[in-house]
Amino acid sequence: MAQDLLCWARWRCPGAELLLARPKRLRYQLLHVAGRLVHTGRRRVLRLDCNWQWAKDLELALRQVRSLPLHT
Repeated sequence: MAQDLLCWARWRCPGAELLLARPKRLRYQLLHVAGRLVHTGRRRVLRLDCNWQWAKDLELALRQVRSLPLHT
């Protein structure tokens, strides 16, 4: 299942650079970020290190995931 999730993340991430990336590089760039999940005002907020090199790419990918319709 982890391999399927990485392939799906590669497909959803912006830019051709990550589209051709190998799984090891995807894990390094997308999953090895320092972050903190904060609960505030009945919301969950994921705070990422803004100085991290790929923070903008991950933020855009997470926005795309959140915009997908839910199937119930």
